[in-house]
Amino acid sequence: MIENVSQIFLAELNRKLNSIYFAADLTLGNGGDSLRILDYCKKIIKLYAFDIQESAILNSKKRIGKNNKIQYFQTGHENISTIIDTPLDFITMNLGYLPGGDKTITTRTKTTLMAIEQSLALLNHEGLMIITIYTGHDEGAKEKISILEKVKWIDQKIYTCRHQYFVNQKNQPPEVIIIEKR
Repeated sequence: MIENVSQIFLAELNRKLNSIYFAADLTLGNGGDSLRILDYCKKIIKLYAFDIQESAILNSKKRIGKNNKIQYFQTGHENISTIIDTPLDFITMNLGYLPGGDKTITTRTKTTLMAIEQSLALLNHEGLMIITIYTGHDEGAKEKISILEKVKWIDQKIYTCRHQYFVNQKNQPPEVIIIEKR
């Protein structure tokens, strides 16, 4: 039974385990998603990890430990195409603020939409992108509206887009957008 967004993430990751060689975590946070990618995807060659906050990168390095397959970038997710030119098999974004960090530092609608656009261009054939949206803060609510508007216009001949959420959970549970390239 899938009961939360972490389980959705793992279920989708498990579907693609044997075809993920190059991946990007565009909102590193405390490194949870990156750690799962490195642990589960045995064929991973390179994981690009982005965060604007130095504390997120330091926390993640401590959590993940020494691993030559991950490369960290202290920059925003909107800069993905200036850093990566390799087609990606898997991309994840966990929007919002750094858990345990300053809640005034959040992802922003404008830069998130830029990151999505660039990520679509980098996504490999049969590649997968997972966007987790936290709507319990003002910017998150704005991001959700804008992201849903954007993804409904993505060419269905090239991508499939799904929106998953839990309708009976309290306190504005996170929602997930899953984009897969055909």
